[in-house]
Amino acid sequence: MTPINKEVVTRLFSEIDQATAKLHDLSLLSEDKFLSDSKNYDSAKYNLIVSIEALIDLCNHIIAQERLGKPEDYTDVFRIIGKKLSLDKDLLTRLEKMAKFRNLIVHLYWKVDNKEVYNILKNNLDDFDAIKKVLREYLSH
Repeated sequence: MTPINKEVVTRLFSEIDQATAKLHDLSLLSEDKFLSDSKNYDSAKYNLIVSIEALIDLCNHIIAQERLGKPEDYTDVFRIIGKKLSLDKDLLTRLEKMAKFRNLIVHLYWKVDNKEVYNILKNNLDDFDAIKKVLREYLSH
């Protein structure tokens, strides 16, 4: 087993923290204000991609270093980590949806509903905090 690279972990946590802070700021806007300016929803989409990608990269790093298997796709990354860390089933389901939403933004961007982006900002940013807490606890052992 190869040791976890602390520099990689620190950088990825930092990327998640910076992107989610920007998302939190955008979540404070009213829905009308958010939807009235493309800079708002474009920024939200970009920062969702950054935070989800960094989270996936962090989980992939743990999976690779600890030889937990070879994920077939991004949702599988969360399934493997979920099994290793005994994640709550509801959190795991939300993480899998997060990976699918990332794919939608990246590959089918024209289908993304900006109201759904706003809904995610209002209701799902805590999922990042929840998984970061679990990952930090795991990595501290």
